[in-house]
Amino acid sequence: YAAALLAFANFIYAAVALPETLPPERRRAFDWRRANPVGALAIIRRFPGIGGIAAVYLLWQVASLIYPMLWSYYAADRYGWSPGIVGASLALVGLTMAGMQIIFAKRIIARLGDRRAAMAGLACGAAVMAALGMASSGLVAMLLIIPMGLQTLVHPCLTAMMTRRASASNQGEVQGFASAVMALGSIAAPLVYNPLHAEFSGPNPPFVLDGIAFFVAAGLAAIALVTLTRLRRAEDQIPPSVIG
Repeated sequence: YAAALLAFANFIYAAVALPETLPPERRRAFDWRRANPVGALAIIRRFPGIGGIAAVYLLWQVASLIYPMLWSYYAADRYGWSPGIVGASLALVGLTMAGMQIIFAKRIIARLGDRRAAMAGLACGAAVMAALGMASSGLVAMLLIIPMGLQTLVHPCLTAMMTRRASASNQGEVQGFASAVMALGSIAAPLVYNPLHAEFSGPNPPFVLDGIAFFVAAGLAAIALVTLTRLRRAEDQIPPSVIG
């Protein structure tokens, strides 16, 4: 109920406080074929250069969901944390990421650019996930939350790289496509991580490897990093084309 109330308040705020920025002459008639996640996934092939970034986006989405999918179970099983300590660790995650976004993200992106800032976030994410898979101490795990904040660079930078590949009239479709990719990742992540954790930390495992899900997440983040580095740099400068 609390979540529903917050979502409704968000809707009201957006309806009242966020004006339409697209001038009337650039707006299109509403079309249900474009206004759904499946339509967004199908139509995105018309935008040059987005496919590679979308692959990075999906890989990172699945990797980063290791935390909401598994952290509460993992921390309780491996470190013996109580619900209160788990909650405190998640609060620290929120504070760290908020601090990064408010204080450092703008400066880092301005200095490095979207591509290199995203690469830094991916590299940090992969390293932290691998370290959490190996960390046997709760104190070490808590300390690893601090550098986790650098991961917040990935999503906004990849989204910015996507939006530069579309015209002004297609920005909504690109955002819808990004949301559809995130939804696909949200479907895949629990199907991967939770069974892995149950299989290798539960009774009668093939072998004991409590951190296996974090190692898989780190591998996905590393693949995303390699994929991003292999994308043509020239694609970052593709001028927005007029796509109907």
